[in-house]
This record gives sequence, structure tokens and C-alpha cells, in this order.
Amino acid sequence: MSENQKGTFTFNLELPKADYMDVCKLSAVYGVSVEELLENFLCDLVYGKGSNGSDECYHARKWFDRCWFGMTAEDTFLKYLIENADIDDFVERYQCLQECEEELKQLQEGEEKEAEDWKKEIDYQQARLKEYYDDYANDAGKPESYEDGVATIMEWYKDSNSRLEVIEE
Repeated sequence: MSENQKGTFTFNLELPKADYMDVCKLSAVYGVSVEELLENFLCDLVYGKGSNGSDECYHARKWFDRCWFGMTAEDTFLKYLIENADIDDFVERYQCLQECEEELKQLQEGEEKEAEDWKKEIDYQQARLKEYYDDYANDAGKPESYEDGVATIMEWYKDSNSRLEVIEE
């Protein structure tokens, strides 16, 4: 999916019934759906392509930063990769590493040349992944373990991508 292609994402929200009804009423008064309201707010929050302008983005981010979740970001490996725009490359390399390890397991006796090639690729991917982790560990006050960090990253990746359905335009 390209960055400009629209998608449909499903989230489950837990709201008191009264709050839900108030949001529905507010949306109705201004002639927008609850979905449109949330879409606009989320685009403003992340300075997205569908934002309503720099002032709206500024205020949405200020709101976020003032809430409890905006003040408590831990120094996780996932946070480090996202903030340094390395998350996609890391996930691709990790998935490649897993595929290489699986291919290596499938080889039969007499396929030593192929095994060496797979081992070289595995070593290469492991070294690149270790570089990412070492950079994170040097920046973080109390870094989480590599294993815990990777488990969180892959869980986040799976969850965030499982919500996506491409809309044909």
C-alpha cells in the first residue's frame, strides 16, 4: 500500500455510553460523521496529509502532550526505531532473517554451497539488526533486552498491519 493510498482501519473504542452519545450529537450538529471527526483529528495529531492546517496540528499535538500518555513514553526499542525512521527496514531485515533461517533448515545433505550462502545472509542480517539495537542501547538510559524489544516490535507490526484493508480508488 502506498503512503497516499487510503485505507480502512478498524479500532475498538471503549467509551461510556453518555460520552458516545455526546460525540454523536456533536458530530450531528456540525454535519460530520463520528468517523470524519476522528479521521480529521488523527490527521491533525500526526501532521498527516489530510490535516486541517498547521494550527490544528499544533493544538492536537499539544493536547496529546498534555495527556498522561503523552508524558510517559519509555525508552523502548520500538520507540527508538519509529522516531529514527528505521522501523520498516528493521522489520524487513528481521523477516528476511527468519526466512533465511527457515531455508537453511530445509536444506538436505550435499547442499553445502547453498548452506554457506544462507549462513552468510543470516550473518549479514544479524549484524545489521545488532547495529540497530546497539545504537538504541547506547541512547537509552535502561535499554530493554533485544529479545523483549523484538517481540514488542513484531507484535506492534502485526497488529498495526492487521487493521489495514486497501480501498481501491
